[in-house]
Amino acid sequence: MEYEIYMDVLFFINVLMDLLLLNILNRIMDHKVHIGRLTAAAVVGSVWSCALAIWPYIPWILERFVTWAVIGSLMVKIAFPIRNCRELLKNVAALYLAAAALGGVMYALDVHTNTGFYIRRLLAGETTEAMPLFFWTFLLAGGYFGVRYLLAAVWSAKKERDPFYRVTLCYQGKEGTVTAFLDTGNRLKEPVTKRPVHILTYEEGIKLCETVPSFIYIPFSSIGMKNGMLPGIFLDSMTVEKDGKAMVVEKPLIAIVREPLSPDNAYQMLLNETIDHK
Repeated sequence: MEYEIYMDVLFFINVLMDLLLLNILNRIMDHKVHIGRLTAAAVVGSVWSCALAIWPYIPWILERFVTWAVIGSLMVKIAFPIRNCRELLKNVAALYLAAAALGGVMYALDVHTNTGFYIRRLLAGETTEAMPLFFWTFLLAGGYFGVRYLLAAVWSAKKERDPFYRVTLCYQGKEGTVTAFLDTGNRLKEPVTKRPVHILTYEEGIKLCETVPSFIYIPFSSIGMKNGMLPGIFLDSMTVEKDGKAMVVEKPLIAIVREPLSPDNAYQMLLNETIDHK
């Protein structure tokens, strides 16, 4: 059996599906890019799909390599502000994860609603046998929000299992990088300015600033010490990095402690819980 495919319909459907995938990725990875960039990337993917339909004689291995490695990377690069190769690979992997999840949803719809039959009829230009527009809208909306919720839950669980951050501290032209632990129980604030307080070990603090012109004392209470005081200093800035994203905090207030923060020195800093809400 042969079908006559209408390229404009094929192009539109592929743009729509690619746009859904890129929008899911945009939400999950928190890129917050404009719809114009997503649309441009979706058009690139759709043009490649149409090219394969017009000329289906490309060797299978070459077709897969170009589709998965080249086109996927190009779409991600066009859609999102990618800064390095690691970030590119992570976003491409997330794109294919979203595609696999959406493919599973569409397969389930095909089994239970015979969606594949209607798609073939639509591509062949037989609009009288195609599904009504409102039903298409319902299916696409269901697939989009279902996949988006699933991937968001997976991504959120991953973030909760990995509470470590890479933090670069800056003070009077000097920099130091430490591993920090996001302490969701650390709600310490300086009582006058209400600035959140982050905690750093003395060993790392002395590397960054051997002498300071002034410091403040920060009252705190903990198990075994109801009324304690911690010396604190204002650094110039600190850059908090995780999962390829960076956040700069100006004039962070850092408290210095003599005791190690972890038995195995896995981290040298405790971040205030407010970092997770920014």
